[in-house]
Amino acid sequence: MRKGITRSLALLLMLTLLIAMFCVMALATDGTGDTETGSQATATEPLEIANKRTKYKYLDNGTDPAAGLSSLTAWTLSDFDDSSWKSGVGSFGSREGKKTPSAISGKTPLYLLNLYESDGSTVIPTFFFRTTFEVEDASLYNTLSLLAYVDDSFAMYINGVLVYDCRTSQPTGTNMYYSSGTGQEHDVVMSGAKFASALKNGTNQLAIEVHDAGSSGTADIYFGIEKMTLSYVEPVVIVAEQVVLGVGSHELERGLSWFSNTETAGEVRLAKAADVVDGVFPTEYATYTVTSAPAINKEEYFAKKATLTDLEASTEYAYTFVVDGKMSDIYYFSTGGQGDFEFVFAGDPQLDTEYEGQQWSDTLTKIGKWFDTHLVISSGDQINIANNEKEYSHFLVDEMASIAFAPTVGPNHDSPDGNQQFLASYSDHFYVPNLSDKYGVSSTSADYWFTYNNTLFMNLNMSDASALEMNNGTNEHKQFMQEVMAAHPDARWTIVILHTSLFSTGDHSSPDYKYYEGEIKKYRAIMAPIFTELGIDVVLSGHDHIYARSKMMDGTVVSSDVVTENSVTDPKGTIHVCASSSTGSKFCEDRYEGADYVACENSEYRKSVVSFKVTHESITLESYFLDMDDQKQLFDTFTIYKHVCAPEAVEPKEPTCTETGKEAYYVCDCGLCYEDENGTVRIYNLDTWGVIPAIPHVFENYTETEPTCTENVIKTATCELGCGTTDTVEVENTALGHSFGEWKSNGDGTHKRVCGNDATHTETEDCSGGEATEDKRAVCATCGGEYGDYLEPTPEPKPDDDGDSDGLGTGALVAIVVGAVVGVGGGGFALFWFVFRKRRI
Repeated sequence: MRKGITRSLALLLMLTLLIAMFCVMALATDGTGDTETGSQATATEPLEIANKRTKYKYLDNGTDPAAGLSSLTAWTLSDFDDSSWKSGVGSFGSREGKKTPSAISGKTPLYLLNLYESDGSTVIPTFFFRTTFEVEDASLYNTLSLLAYVDDSFAMYINGVLVYDCRTSQPTGTNMYYSSGTGQEHDVVMSGAKFASALKNGTNQLAIEVHDAGSSGTADIYFGIEKMTLSYVEPVVIVAEQVVLGVGSHELERGLSWFSNTETAGEVRLAKAADVVDGVFPTEYATYTVTSAPAINKEEYFAKKATLTDLEASTEYAYTFVVDGKMSDIYYFSTGGQGDFEFVFAGDPQLDTEYEGQQWSDTLTKIGKWFDTHLVISSGDQINIANNEKEYSHFLVDEMASIAFAPTVGPNHDSPDGNQQFLASYSDHFYVPNLSDKYGVSSTSADYWFTYNNTLFMNLNMSDASALEMNNGTNEHKQFMQEVMAAHPDARWTIVILHTSLFSTGDHSSPDYKYYEGEIKKYRAIMAPIFTELGIDVVLSGHDHIYARSKMMDGTVVSSDVVTENSVTDPKGTIHVCASSSTGSKFCEDRYEGADYVACENSEYRKSVVSFKVTHESITLESYFLDMDDQKQLFDTFTIYKHVCAPEAVEPKEPTCTETGKEAYYVCDCGLCYEDENGTVRIYNLDTWGVIPAIPHVFENYTETEPTCTENVIKTATCELGCGTTDTVEVENTALGHSFGEWKSNGDGTHKRVCGNDATHTETEDCSGGEATEDKRAVCATCGGEYGDYLEPTPEPKPDDDGDSDGLGTGALVAIVVGAVVGVGGGGFALFWFVFRKRRI
């Protein structure tokens, strides 16, 4: 009995297990029996392939693992032998040979790297790390997310394919080199082609090389991946993002630059803002062409640019981007008037964090609220790391789509240390007009210029240090300014913008600064006299992260211009303005207090900008702190006055039939012309301004000629307004045409006929037709007259050579022979023989 119960329980247990297995299999499907669908759903969840607990093999002995191998990246492949390398988990680093907190967010490495060569002082330039990760189905992932902290720069490979690179230099022939950079957090997302070709099913090899920036300064190195995951992100078409409105060649032109993940160029649509109703873009708009090129430092993105021309003054516009029928958000901007204007000068933003991006947004918002400006000029160093797209994502805030922005190139943070091999993102993100192709050209940008109302702005690319050197008796920047100024002789004011300040009290201007002799002092000695020589009114700069306004400078010395109550009139010298931080970060101290060339300096750690109000007679600068929420706070002001025009009226000229007219205008004794008597609205091109079209002629009382056989009627009238101009009109299809009579013989083998409308019009032809005989000439078929000669008589036939005219001639004989030959049968041959025999007899 007990055995039976036991057997029954065993059978019941087996049945239960079978049912459970069936249920598990059913749950593994999506309810339709398709097990692959369930697998897809779980496999596309993020797959973590590295984190703070990842184990690495690493090399820190100062040798190149690729030495003697077929390529510099051979060490990144899975078949490379790293068995002799050290092993460690998590993070690695060294600060002057010690395992102390790194400059990267204060993190302390778990493993101490050997920082120095065997001499104990030379810093090892490159460190190498290798690990592996598993992927079951690589086709399910299209996005890689990386959060890492690295000091200074690094490159990352998957299965030998380079998927991330922030190095700023890359010499050939060796992996052992210094690569400049600043230690930072790398929070990046890569998609698609960046790594898809590298990823594979099964075991994948991850290889990373970390470079120190150099042996000078604090010696430190750090590497640590916090998290790296694979995932699937549904592709999204981004028509436009990171939109920047740029200045144009003049005040009625603007430039646009933006990023898109679609290669198709698309178009820009522009309309009056008033025509946008309830957020719907109007159906009537102007279109502008777009250029599209792969982004330099952002994979699968494209940098796009467009120029908006023929704008109207004092007008609010709306614009949008369209690609393949998809439309972006609608953006707005306003043009200013063509008289007096204001612009704002912002010192080095140099942001690298999201918080600093918020501060930059706050600065632009306050500029739009507290200043009457449509133009913002930056002193350079927009971000901290030249090629860091994450920092640009913090910098390119929404406000930049509405305020015209003119950037300046810094020689350090905007440009990757002047290394021509590496391009900077600067050129992707900013539209600059009139970019020179021969002056100040670097891998990042070049000198450029634009005008705004009565002012000529010239922006010098100081990242190209070679442009400062004397070439053929001058330097490139001077040549650039001379050519641009010669092309704009009517510019009332000339302003130069460059990154490096020549006259400030900050770190770089101090004689104690390590690069002072070879940089600031050198630049000052070369450029300051040029500015005075060319009559530059104002030089705007940054770099020192401190506010400083110079005295009027005559080259490198203080000018003798008389300055009273913070103003100067018709000065000989140039004023230099160094702006402080516009984001309220990265300030420098006053290192050169009491410099004789400084009129005002401020080293308070407060966010500030400088406003410039420009009229025909003056430029007034006002420097403000912007760190308060309710108001701006003025802390410095200065005004430059120039000769005040007293324009005299030029009476209007009425148009005539033969000359255009001209509206009334005003001209100053200095040669400048204006629309108004106060000299506020400048006329830049008098040839085209105010032109009144010539009035139309009045033609009446036409006289007519008589038509002929070949000529139409001609009508002629003289202008009734008395200008003497005549109008001649030929009346089509009024000629009479010919009316010819009958043909009559001329008796010489020709005949002619006469036009009934005009007897002087005749036609003559040769006679033709009819046949001549021996006793009569031919009769013309047209006129009936005889013409030509009589027909020659027919000659008598000549006898044969033997005198027998009845005999067979030679021709007949030949014919008979041929007939006999081609004949068929005995009859033909017999005929031949008979004739031949007869002929011989």
